[in-house]
Amino acid sequence: MSKYIIYHLKFKKIDSKSFFTEGEDFNEIKQKLDEGLKSKELILSKMEKNGEMTPIPNQIIRSADQVTVMNVCNVVLLKRWKDYKEVREESNPFCQVIIDNRGDFTQVAIEKCKAFEYDCDKVQKILQDYFSKFLSPFGYNAVILKKSKSGEFWDIVERQLLEKHDSVKKISFVVQNPQQCGPLIASQIMTDRIKTLCELAGDLGGNGCEYSVNSPSSECLNRNTLNEDLNNMVKLCLRNGYNLMVDFQKMGMFRVSDRICAMYELGKEELAEFLTGQTNIVCYKLFEWLDIINKETLEYDEELQAPKRGQKNNQQKVS
Repeated sequence: MSKYIIYHLKFKKIDSKSFFTEGEDFNEIKQKLDEGLKSKELILSKMEKNGEMTPIPNQIIRSADQVTVMNVCNVVLLKRWKDYKEVREESNPFCQVIIDNRGDFTQVAIEKCKAFEYDCDKVQKILQDYFSKFLSPFGYNAVILKKSKSGEFWDIVERQLLEKHDSVKKISFVVQNPQQCGPLIASQIMTDRIKTLCELAGDLGGNGCEYSVNSPSSECLNRNTLNEDLNNMVKLCLRNGYNLMVDFQKMGMFRVSDRICAMYELGKEELAEFLTGQTNIVCYKLFEWLDIINKETLEYDEELQAPKRGQKNNQQKVS
């Protein structure tokens, strides 16, 4: 199963601040986009730190019924020794991109993989630059926005466990000494325990303390199944704005202050069914997958760049 981060491709006139959602201009853009995606490859590039543009190899594998699957390659220079000399060779690892131009808006799914160091925003920037240049002669501009949302800690955790069938590998708490940061919103027993942990960390030369609990199963991090002490630790972190981190098997690390990106898994079989162009299928599983994402992310926020961690207060109410 591969993981994909979901984006929304939006359009507007170059001299306008508002995006198209319907009308003749919107339909014209979608038609031009369909025509451009019927080629074998796109003219992609990225700007290096020295200002030079590096071409990005890519390949459109299949484009049909307003859905396109393509590979976008990274340009990586590898060093190795040959005949006692250092030789540089170019490597082109790739990630897959799915562009869904059906319906009321265009959504883009970018594979989260090693080719771009698991940073889908690098591919988003490359594609956004291309679509803007492609539409510029017609007087239009393009922006690719990441679908994300915020929420209460337990809502996010339980949705990940129940709906995404994820599991928890580890939960970590980063706390500070109450004697240095002020009184805690906690019982005297929990306050004394935090003081003890922080004093131990201070004796070892640290300023704070990180306490981690490894999970034997997915059932350990649930409001109803947490043991009392661990549940109290979660409440303490939420009430006092301490950093609380949950390491999921599928989603990876989630911090209490993080916004959650729309991320969905897609199997090779579902993708291969479309790529092989089977004709005896009423509806491709890939299209069903895209339709589910479209429906489930309608209420998600759209952002050009995710906020940096630590930019907002972690403190949350605890029920």
